Amino acid sequence: MDLSGLRPPPGSKPDLILVDIGHGIGNIPIQAAYTALCSESRGIELVASRNDIAEEMKQCLYEQRLRDFNNAWPEQSKNSVGTIRLRHGRLEDPAHREFLSGCDLAIVNNAHGVMAERARMAKHGDFLIDDYVAAIFAAMKPGGVMFTFYAIDARLGLSRSEAKAVRKTHNLTTDELELSFYDSEEFILNANGESMVSWGSASNVQTIYKYTRLDQKTIDEKAMFLCCNPFCEKAVTNEPLHATRILPRTEEKRKLPDGQTVTVIEEGKMVINTCSCGGIMQHTRRSRSRNEPKSK
Repeated sequence: MDLSGLRPPPGSKPDLILVDIGHGIGNIPIQAAYTALCSESRGIELVASRNDIAEEMKQCLYEQRLRDFNNAWPEQSKNSVGTIRLRHGRLEDPAHREFLSGCDLAIVNNAHGVMAERARMAKHGDFLIDDYVAAIFAAMKPGGVMFTFYAIDARLGLSRSEAKAVRKTHNLTTDELELSFYDSEEFILNANGESMVSWGSASNVQTIYKYTRLDQKTIDEKAMFLCCNPFCEKAVTNEPLHATRILPRTEEKRKLPDGQTVTVIEEGKMVINTCSCGGIMQHTRRSRSRNEPKSK
């Protein structure tokens, strides 16, 4: 189906590119391609062994399809399988940026903070994996959609509706397209508490977060935002700010399991930008995520 939710006619596939960030053994990209959900399905996986299995599954299905093509496949299904492109690597690597952000629909299984709080002990530097996920979403073209299993609002900053409410409170203009580059929704997959996945929470309730990249009518389609700090000149003058920024080159000494020390050089990583004012009302990370329990 396409982003409208409509399945295409038999024998065709929608002009839609899907990417699975953390594709594991390839279940989502392969199934999406073989069930006519997209014209191209992509995936990136950090763990080499999982990616190897995904590549093997992809090849086995391809060979089986060729072998059974004339007998088992209906005529209208012969051209309905989408292209499958899988990569092994880190999602923050600049070499994969266009591959990941140049899609229409992104799926991220970051359930239970595996790319955020639970990854904090294993992180290096000031950013977590969800920070890079948020930047990938911001780099998607207008109309793009990202589904996550763990809210990334705290990484993205204020949505358009939230920014509008904050700026209205402080008598700042609220009719600007640059207010924010996204809006969000959330859905409960199993409202009755039925068990749907083996990695679900103790309550078995699984919430899905949908982020939609808004069209801000910018010439280059890049995401922008307005600061919401009433004491910031940029907020008062409605100066649009780029939603993403590139981190400077870093060098870090890291110790390997065998005791050896290596120098790791990293450059070109992209994260969500913030206003230079540093005000608490700026369009930046919120102090509490939707994933955290609300106080009574």
